Amino acid sequence: KERDARVQRVEDLIARARSYSKTPVAERATDWNLAAMVPVAEGRQPLFVAANADSDIREAVAFADRAGVKIVIMGGLEAPLVASLLKAKDIPVVLGSVLALPTREDAHHAATYRAAGELAQAGVLFAFGTDGADNNRLLPYEAAISVAWGLDRNRALRAMTLDAATILGGADRV
Repeated sequence: KERDARVQRVEDLIARARSYSKTPVAERATDWNLAAMVPVAEGRQPLFVAANADSDIREAVAFADRAGVKIVIMGGLEAPLVASLLKAKDIPVVLGSVLALPTREDAHHAATYRAAGELAQAGVLFAFGTDGADNNRLLPYEAAISVAWGLDRNRALRAMTLDAATILGGADRV
């Protein structure tokens, strides 16, 4: 119930941002929270959604459909399990640390190492993430372990550079 209430608050915020953007500037008081959400509500900027479990990723996709927004999945260690959905909806993923343990007890010990290669094979746009600035130094190792477990070397380089910029909306500037 608590999660549903939080999701509803985000949906309401997006709806209010849409309404805010349609009100002429001269007729509205500045609301910085709503102004910050206008690019998301208008589809010019994605909403970054933290989700690792396949069920959470499905819920995030359903939320995006209901709210009419673009999303990027952050974390997504189980994204290969729903890769066809992500590909069909053109939803990119910023993978959390692939150096983590598998998310399921019955998963192969290298499930997280293989995640990037499986997303690439499915045609899902992805980039590597490190779960925070404290671990940025590990980015090359995230890519390297993924290459060792099936990801193409050139694709790993793209995931650290051009694809990351594409997901963040800056590929035309870098």
